[in-house]
Amino acid sequence: MVNNILKLSGVVKKFGGLTALDNLNLLVKEGSIHAIIGPNGSGKTTSFNVVTGLYPSNAGKMEFNNQDISRMLPHEITGLGMARTFQTLFLFKEMTVIENVLIGLQCRSRYSIWNYLRVDSRKTEYEKKMLEKAEELLDFVGIYQEKENIAKNLPYGKQRLLEIARALGTRPKLVLLDEPAAGMNPQEAMKLVETVKQIREKLNVTVLIIEHNMRLVMNLAEKITVLDHGAKIAEGIPSKISHDPKVIEAYLGVVGSRKNIRAQKQLKN
Repeated sequence: MVNNILKLSGVVKKFGGLTALDNLNLLVKEGSIHAIIGPNGSGKTTSFNVVTGLYPSNAGKMEFNNQDISRMLPHEITGLGMARTFQTLFLFKEMTVIENVLIGLQCRSRYSIWNYLRVDSRKTEYEKKMLEKAEELLDFVGIYQEKENIAKNLPYGKQRLLEIARALGTRPKLVLLDEPAAGMNPQEAMKLVETVKQIREKLNVTVLIIEHNMRLVMNLAEKITVLDHGAKIAEGIPSKISHDPKVIEAYLGVVGSRKNIRAQKQLKN
Protein backbone atom coordinates (compact mmCIF):
# COMPACT_ATOMS: atom_id res chain seq x y z
CA MET A 1 0.00 0.00 0.00
CA VAL A 2 1.35 3.41 -1.02
CA ASN A 3 1.31 6.03 1.74
CA ASN A 4 0.51 9.70 1.31
CA ILE A 5 3.59 11.63 2.40
CA LEU A 6 1.74 14.97 2.27
CA LYS A 7 -1.94 15.64 2.88
CA LEU A 8 -3.72 19.00 2.75
CA SER A 9 -7.33 19.12 3.91
CA GLY A 10 -9.42 22.24 3.35
CA VAL A 11 -6.44 24.60 3.52
CA VAL A 12 -7.30 28.31 3.28
CA LYS A 13 -4.92 31.24 3.06
CA LYS A 14 -6.12 34.82 2.92
CA PHE A 15 -4.27 38.09 2.51
CA GLY A 16 -6.75 40.69 3.71
CA GLY A 17 -9.76 40.35 1.42
CA LEU A 18 -7.88 38.18 -1.11
CA THR A 19 -8.27 34.41 -0.86
CA ALA A 20 -5.01 32.96 -2.18
CA LEU A 21 -5.86 29.34 -1.31
CA ASP A 22 -9.51 28.33 -1.30
CA ASN A 23 -10.29 25.07 0.53
CA LEU A 24 -7.33 23.27 -1.02
CA ASN A 25 -7.21 19.48 -0.75
CA LEU A 26 -4.05 17.72 -1.92
CA LEU A 27 -2.61 14.22 -1.59
CA VAL A 28 1.00 13.53 -2.58
CA LYS A 29 1.93 9.85 -2.67
CA GLU A 30 5.24 8.77 -1.21
CA GLY A 31 7.76 8.01 -3.97
CA SER A 32 5.90 10.01 -6.62
CA ILE A 33 6.69 13.03 -8.79
CA HIS A 34 3.69 15.31 -8.43
CA ALA A 35 3.29 18.64 -10.22
CA ILE A 36 1.24 21.72 -9.38
CA ILE A 37 0.46 23.97 -12.35
CA GLY A 38 -1.77 26.93 -13.05
CA PRO A 39 -1.73 30.44 -14.50
CA ASN A 40 0.07 33.30 -12.76
CA GLY A 41 -1.60 34.23 -9.48
CA SER A 42 -3.29 30.86 -9.07
CA GLY A 43 -1.79 30.17 -5.64
CA LYS A 44 1.00 27.75 -6.52
CA THR A 45 3.85 29.39 -4.63
CA THR A 46 1.50 30.37 -1.81
CA SER A 47 0.73 26.66 -1.36
CA PHE A 48 4.47 25.97 -0.95
CA ASN A 49 4.87 28.85 1.49
CA VAL A 50 1.98 27.57 3.60
CA VAL A 51 3.14 23.94 3.54
CA THR A 52 6.68 24.86 4.60
CA GLY A 53 5.54 27.15 7.40
CA LEU A 54 6.52 30.50 5.92
CA TYR A 55 2.86 31.58 5.91
CA PRO A 56 0.35 30.45 8.54
CA SER A 57 -2.85 29.06 7.08
CA ASN A 58 -6.22 30.54 8.05
CA ALA A 59 -8.01 27.20 8.09
CA GLY A 60 -7.52 23.55 7.27
CA LYS A 61 -5.04 20.87 8.23
CA MET A 62 -1.68 19.82 6.81
CA GLU A 63 -0.02 16.48 7.51
CA PHE A 64 3.48 15.38 6.59
CA ASN A 65 4.29 11.71 7.12
CA ASN A 66 1.08 11.45 9.18
CA GLN A 67 2.21 14.24 11.50
CA ASP A 68 0.26 17.48 11.84
CA ILE A 69 2.44 20.37 10.67
CA SER A 70 -0.31 22.98 10.46
CA ARG A 71 1.23 25.22 13.13
CA MET A 72 4.88 24.25 12.86
CA LEU A 73 7.71 26.67 12.10
CA PRO A 74 9.87 26.29 8.96
CA HIS A 75 12.91 24.86 10.76
CA GLU A 76 10.71 22.32 12.55
CA ILE A 77 9.21 21.15 9.25
CA THR A 78 12.68 20.93 7.70
CA GLY A 79 13.76 18.82 10.65
CA LEU A 80 10.98 16.34 9.86
CA GLY A 81 12.36 15.82 6.35
CA MET A 82 10.89 18.45 4.02
CA ALA A 83 13.06 20.73 1.89
CA ARG A 84 12.34 23.30 -0.80
CA THR A 85 13.72 25.66 -3.41
CA PHE A 86 12.28 29.09 -4.10
CA GLN A 87 10.70 30.86 -7.04
CA THR A 88 13.06 33.77 -6.34
CA LEU A 89 16.52 32.40 -5.64
CA PHE A 90 17.68 32.49 -2.04
CA LEU A 91 21.36 31.65 -2.16
CA PHE A 92 24.25 32.90 -0.05
CA LYS A 93 25.50 34.76 -3.08
CA GLU A 94 28.85 35.96 -1.70
CA MET A 95 29.82 32.46 -0.58
CA THR A 96 31.25 29.73 -2.77
CA VAL A 97 29.13 27.06 -4.39
CA ILE A 98 30.35 24.32 -2.08
CA GLU A 99 29.88 26.51 1.00
CA ASN A 100 26.21 26.92 0.06
CA VAL A 101 25.77 23.15 0.02
CA LEU A 102 27.67 22.73 3.28
CA ILE A 103 25.13 25.04 4.92
CA GLY A 104 22.34 22.68 3.84
CA LEU A 105 24.25 19.73 5.28
CA GLN A 106 24.44 21.41 8.70
CA CYS A 107 20.72 20.76 9.12
CA ARG A 108 21.47 17.19 10.18
CA SER A 109 24.68 17.92 12.07
CA ARG A 110 24.95 16.81 15.68
CA TYR A 111 28.16 18.76 16.06
CA SER A 112 27.86 21.51 18.68
CA ILE A 113 29.57 24.90 18.67
CA TRP A 114 31.98 23.55 21.29
CA ASN A 115 33.03 20.78 18.93
CA TYR A 116 33.82 23.38 16.28
CA LEU A 117 35.98 25.38 18.70
CA ARG A 118 38.08 22.33 19.43
CA VAL A 119 40.77 21.17 17.02
CA ASP A 120 41.14 17.40 17.05
CA SER A 121 41.01 14.38 14.78
CA ARG A 122 37.23 13.96 15.15
CA LYS A 123 36.60 17.48 13.90
CA THR A 124 38.96 16.98 10.99
CA GLU A 125 37.26 13.71 10.03
CA TYR A 126 33.80 15.22 10.36
CA GLU A 127 34.66 18.19 8.13
CA LYS A 128 36.19 15.82 5.57
CA LYS A 129 32.97 13.77 5.41
CA MET A 130 30.83 16.90 5.03
CA LEU A 131 33.05 18.16 2.22
CA GLU A 132 32.85 14.81 0.42
CA LYS A 133 29.05 14.76 0.74
CA ALA A 134 28.80 18.32 -0.60
CA GLU A 135 30.94 17.36 -3.58
CA GLU A 136 28.74 14.31 -4.22
CA LEU A 137 25.62 16.50 -4.32
CA LEU A 138 27.24 19.01 -6.67
CA ASP A 139 28.25 16.15 -8.95
CA PHE A 140 24.71 14.74 -8.71
CA VAL A 141 23.17 17.97 -10.07
CA GLY A 142 25.98 18.44 -12.61
CA ILE A 143 27.87 21.49 -11.32
CA TYR A 144 30.82 19.90 -9.50
CA GLN A 145 33.26 21.88 -11.64
CA GLU A 146 31.82 25.11 -10.22
CA LYS A 147 32.42 24.22 -6.56
CA GLU A 148 35.00 26.95 -5.83
CA ASN A 149 33.19 29.71 -7.73
CA ILE A 150 31.22 32.42 -5.97
CA ALA A 151 27.51 31.56 -6.13
CA LYS A 152 26.42 34.91 -7.63
CA ASN A 153 28.80 34.41 -10.57
CA LEU A 154 27.07 31.26 -11.78
CA PRO A 155 24.69 31.45 -14.75
CA TYR A 156 21.09 31.64 -13.58
CA GLY A 157 20.30 28.05 -14.57
CA LYS A 158 23.23 26.72 -12.55
CA GLN A 159 22.18 28.79 -9.56
CA ARG A 160 18.90 26.88 -9.76
CA LEU A 161 20.81 23.59 -9.65
CA LEU A 162 22.85 24.83 -6.70
CA GLU A 163 19.67 25.57 -4.79
CA ILE A 164 18.49 22.02 -5.48
CA ALA A 165 21.81 20.61 -4.22
CA ARG A 166 21.56 22.66 -1.04
CA ALA A 167 17.99 21.45 -0.45
CA LEU A 168 19.08 17.84 -0.93
CA GLY A 169 21.81 18.45 1.65
CA THR A 170 19.13 18.51 4.35
CA ARG A 171 18.43 14.84 3.53
CA PRO A 172 14.73 15.32 2.82
CA LYS A 173 12.01 12.73 2.37
CA LEU A 174 10.05 15.28 0.30
CA VAL A 175 11.51 18.11 -1.76
CA LEU A 176 9.41 20.99 -3.12
CA LEU A 177 10.83 22.55 -6.29
CA ASP A 178 9.42 25.97 -7.20
CA GLU A 179 9.95 26.61 -10.93
CA PRO A 180 13.38 24.91 -11.09
CA ALA A 181 13.59 25.29 -14.90
CA ALA A 182 13.29 29.10 -14.78
CA GLY A 183 16.25 30.66 -16.59
CA MET A 184 17.24 27.41 -18.30
CA ASN A 185 17.46 26.89 -22.06
CA PRO A 186 15.52 23.95 -23.58
CA GLN A 187 18.52 21.60 -23.40
CA GLU A 188 19.16 22.43 -19.74
CA ALA A 189 15.47 22.04 -18.94
CA MET A 190 15.29 18.55 -20.41
CA LYS A 191 18.46 17.58 -18.55
CA LEU A 192 16.71 18.79 -15.41
CA VAL A 193 13.97 16.22 -16.10
CA GLU A 194 16.54 13.45 -15.74
CA THR A 195 17.99 15.03 -12.60
CA VAL A 196 14.57 15.17 -10.94
CA LYS A 197 13.90 11.55 -11.90
CA GLN A 198 17.22 10.58 -10.31
CA ILE A 199 16.26 12.45 -7.13
CA ARG A 200 13.36 10.04 -6.84
CA GLU A 201 15.10 6.90 -8.12
CA LYS A 202 18.57 7.19 -6.55
CA LEU A 203 17.91 9.28 -3.46
CA ASN A 204 14.43 7.88 -2.72
CA VAL A 205 12.99 11.38 -2.33
CA THR A 206 9.41 12.29 -3.23
CA VAL A 207 9.14 15.36 -5.47
CA LEU A 208 6.45 18.05 -5.54
CA ILE A 209 7.14 20.53 -8.32
CA ILE A 210 5.72 23.84 -9.56
CA GLU A 211 6.59 24.57 -13.15
CA HIS A 212 5.43 26.70 -16.08
CA ASN A 213 7.36 24.65 -18.64
CA MET A 214 4.56 22.38 -19.81
CA ARG A 215 6.82 20.18 -21.87
CA LEU A 216 8.88 19.49 -18.77
CA VAL A 217 5.79 18.81 -16.65
CA MET A 218 4.26 16.43 -19.16
CA ASN A 219 7.54 14.49 -19.44
CA LEU A 220 8.10 14.35 -15.72
CA ALA A 221 5.00 14.31 -13.54
CA GLU A 222 2.97 11.20 -12.82
CA LYS A 223 0.14 13.26 -11.39
CA ILE A 224 -0.78 16.91 -11.91
CA THR A 225 -2.88 19.23 -9.75
CA VAL A 226 -4.17 22.38 -11.45
CA LEU A 227 -4.96 25.54 -9.48
CA ASP A 228 -6.86 28.63 -10.58
CA HIS A 229 -7.60 31.57 -8.28
CA GLY A 230 -6.47 29.48 -5.31
CA ALA A 231 -8.84 26.57 -5.95
CA LYS A 232 -8.18 23.13 -7.43
CA ILE A 233 -9.92 22.87 -10.80
CA ALA A 234 -8.48 19.60 -12.08
CA GLU A 235 -6.26 16.70 -11.08
CA GLY A 236 -5.01 13.58 -12.80
CA ILE A 237 -2.43 12.07 -15.11
CA PRO A 238 -0.78 14.31 -17.76
CA SER A 239 -2.79 12.97 -20.72
CA LYS A 240 -6.04 13.74 -18.90
CA ILE A 241 -4.96 17.22 -17.83
CA SER A 242 -3.76 18.23 -21.29
CA HIS A 243 -7.29 17.68 -22.67
CA ASP A 244 -9.28 19.15 -19.79
CA PRO A 245 -11.38 22.13 -21.04
CA LYS A 246 -11.25 23.84 -17.63
CA VAL A 247 -7.45 23.71 -17.64
CA ILE A 248 -7.23 25.04 -21.19
CA GLU A 249 -9.62 27.86 -20.39
CA ALA A 250 -7.76 28.75 -17.18
CA TYR A 251 -4.49 29.06 -19.07
CA LEU A 252 -5.67 30.79 -22.22
CA GLY A 253 -9.18 32.08 -21.47
CA VAL A 254 -10.62 30.41 -24.59
CA VAL A 255 -13.26 27.76 -25.14
CA GLY A 256 -13.71 27.64 -28.93
CA SER A 257 -12.90 24.29 -30.55
CA ARG A 258 -10.08 25.48 -32.84
CA LYS A 259 -8.49 27.47 -30.04
CA ASN A 260 -8.81 24.47 -27.75
CA ILE A 261 -6.77 22.41 -30.19
CA ARG A 262 -4.02 25.03 -30.15
CA ALA A 263 -4.20 25.20 -26.36
CA GLN A 264 -3.86 21.42 -26.08
CA LYS A 265 -0.74 21.56 -28.26
CA GLN A 266 0.71 24.22 -25.99
CA LEU A 267 0.06 22.12 -22.89
CA LYS A 268 1.70 19.12 -24.57
CA ASN A 269 4.68 20.99 -25.96
